[in-house]
Amino acid sequence: MDGGSHRQPRPGPQGIDSCRCGQDRCRGGRAADSSRNEETIARNPDIRILLEFAPEHLRRAGVEPSEFLDEISSLGFGFRRINEETGELMDTSRQDLEAVFSANLELARDGQPSGGLR
Repeated sequence: MDGGSHRQPRPGPQGIDSCRCGQDRCRGGRAADSSRNEETIARNPDIRILLEFAPEHLRRAGVEPSEFLDEISSLGFGFRRINEETGELMDTSRQDLEAVFSANLELARDGQPSGGLR
């Protein structure tokens, strides 16, 4: 996927749009990477987002990890770390996340039920 192309959102299960944001599109450090993703997030209040959080990649792109987490929070999302072995969700702190090389996260809006990935 080249850095300038976007895939159109496509209907997912139950009419919910799904977006694919390629790794090269997300390295700029914006939680809502493009206008299409912002629209999909806005139209789907129960959306859950899975992403790899890598503080060093963000820093190389000129974004502080704390700023990225602030943007996630400003969109109404909380985050939980995904256990790489079991797929279960674990509570984590911003401080712990900023110290890791990489962690898989589930983003969900406050009050939204979330589940592990099995």
